[in-house]
Amino acid sequence: LLLGTLAEELKQSSIIGYLAAGMLVGPHALGWVGSSGRVDVIAELGVALLLFSIGLEFSFKRLVSIGPIAFIGGTAQVVLTALAGALVAGWLGLEWRAAVALGAMVSLSSTACVIRILVDNARIDSLWGRASVGILLLQDIAVLPLAILILALGGDSSPVESVKLLGRTVALGGLMFGGFYLVINYLLPRLLSRQSWTRNRELPVLLAIVVSLGSSWAAHAAGMSPSFGAFLA
Repeated sequence: LLLGTLAEELKQSSIIGYLAAGMLVGPHALGWVGSSGRVDVIAELGVALLLFSIGLEFSFKRLVSIGPIAFIGGTAQVVLTALAGALVAGWLGLEWRAAVALGAMVSLSSTACVIRILVDNARIDSLWGRASVGILLLQDIAVLPLAILILALGGDSSPVESVKLLGRTVALGGLMFGGFYLVINYLLPRLLSRQSWTRNRELPVLLAIVVSLGSSWAAHAAGMSPSFGAFLA
């Protein structure tokens, strides 16, 4: 609260204050929180709920319209940033496998942080705001092949096993999208139109929570980003 307020007073995003607070109370500074594992679930939950609420502002047609920007621009950004990171890491003396892994890590951005800044500045619906969201979504999708790449580099799986894992995840992702489409477009409207639901405001709120958390769990089970699943739903 204090550092977030201080950041706003200094005309900066409150996210900077939150990050500074996390570093201070973490195990490497004051040590009030001894293990990051204790907050991982809460952090993932917060990101999923944030992206679910932001996803409500987007229409499917709008996402399709930024598809070329997301695919071409996002792919170029991930590939070129990963390549640059790997080259710098190799120049600094890292072994090539570690350099490639480091390049893959620095090629991704924080979807939650960027979208939060776009929303706070009322730029989420601007041309470059929509382009940014498209590239961020491409990054979320790229997490899967990058994770498989790192597993292959570490020798934990053979190339054949990596390809099988990628195919399985893509198939599960397609099923997840189809399931979301059927449930959200055909089942949920029937529930929301029932008289018992129109009389009780709590039921639609609970439904939103179930959908956002359920979609996050489904995406995680399919080997994809939970926050991406929440945004898709």
